[in-house]
Amino acid sequence: MNSVKVAWMQSINRRRGTRGELWQPRYYDHALRTVKEYHDTLTYMHLNPVRKGLVQKPEDWPWSSIHSYGGPGPVRLEVDHLDVPADPTTPL
Repeated sequence: MNSVKVAWMQSINRRRGTRGELWQPRYYDHALRTVKEYHDTLTYMHLNPVRKGLVQKPEDWPWSSIHSYGGPGPVRLEVDHLDVPADPTTPL
């Protein structure tokens, strides 16, 4: 994971004419164990641009995956959808 982050950091910095770190120094993985955790994680991702003050609503962020889940606007980020059970306590 570190080599992927370093390669992208160098590429992005080169294009932007900047220097420095772009990500946290470590990679923390977390296995989603239930349908609820899956939906909570999607909500967390969709709300990131709102939390950072970039937009008022998740659907206002043009590159949000929310559009791929039925949100308004064009789908600019295609997402593989999982067919998950309705019961939020069901293990994945």
